[in-house]
Amino acid sequence: MDLLQFCLRGGNLLIPSIILKISRAFVTVSFLWYNSETMTAEVDKSVDIKEVLGEASVAALFIYPIKSCGGSPLKKAEVILTGFKHDRELMLVFPDGRFISQRDRGCERLALVQPDFIASNLIRVIAPNMPELYVPIVKDGKTIEASIHKTSGIQVVDQGEDASKWFGEYLNTDCKLVAMYQGYERQVSQRWAPRESDQVGFADGYNFLLISQESLDDLNERLPEPLPMNRFRPNIVLAGNGIPYGEDQMKKIRIGDVIFDVVKPCIRCNITMVDQEKGERDDGEMQKEPLKTLATYRITELKTGDKGPIFGQNLVHQNTGEVSLEDKVQILATQPSPVFISILSIYF
Repeated sequence: MDLLQFCLRGGNLLIPSIILKISRAFVTVSFLWYNSETMTAEVDKSVDIKEVLGEASVAALFIYPIKSCGGSPLKKAEVILTGFKHDRELMLVFPDGRFISQRDRGCERLALVQPDFIASNLIRVIAPNMPELYVPIVKDGKTIEASIHKTSGIQVVDQGEDASKWFGEYLNTDCKLVAMYQGYERQVSQRWAPRESDQVGFADGYNFLLISQESLDDLNERLPEPLPMNRFRPNIVLAGNGIPYGEDQMKKIRIGDVIFDVVKPCIRCNITMVDQEKGERDDGEMQKEPLKTLATYRITELKTGDKGPIFGQNLVHQNTGEVSLEDKVQILATQPSPVFISILSIYF
């Protein structure tokens, strides 16, 4: 058994630091070459990449009225200052203000909660074995503080005792349903946003998530069982250019009335392991999928130093307007595909 095999199997061997550094360099460089040769969609260099990518059109549009709950398909979406109208307009929080999502153990069942706006300020919520809940949306009055990941101090308004009891019973935990306080502006991370004026609602960090159908088709060919698009909870799904992961090469695009900046690859979290039809994590051969498979060919390191498997691209928008199904995508600017690294180089 050679040194590399021993290390990969978890051996406990004292190795001089110089040998370890050489090993690290070898593993990283060799896998960078492997990925660049076999894991990036190749396009004939004689073809205009803008033209090829621009053969895509909008295949699906989604909003998620309550963060981490079920999504609603749309034929036409209105783009407002914070993203699609009604997308992540509401959110559940623990008593300490921390946001609740399907990442939290026991909260995977949020996937089965279906919220729908039946008026601009009235939402209906249904879920298995629960009565229908109607919540009039209130955005003024007394505020409390909420947090989403590293962002704290978000000013929100409690949507009332009835909503708290309903969701508390469904999740078997104390929680509140909240809306963002009117006039409060949550800025998009300035590490990635092109403008100080960019702001977002209760999404994790960015206004839109874009994925192509070709990317999902390619991933499904690698998985033990195919997965539907709802595992990845996109806002915009493109199809038609025939290029898996073509969204990685888009830098600025126009869809309908709206110009979008493609600002950050989406590092995927364990919500992708939750079956959105069952509200529970997969087991058997699909346990830890799709992250386990994505880790074999889609791990990259972002400019912030974060590493992880990417699938889809985060967007922010330059203006308001409408986006509709079948809208063609105009490619205004492109960028190089990410450089992918082996999972080995993260731990080695």
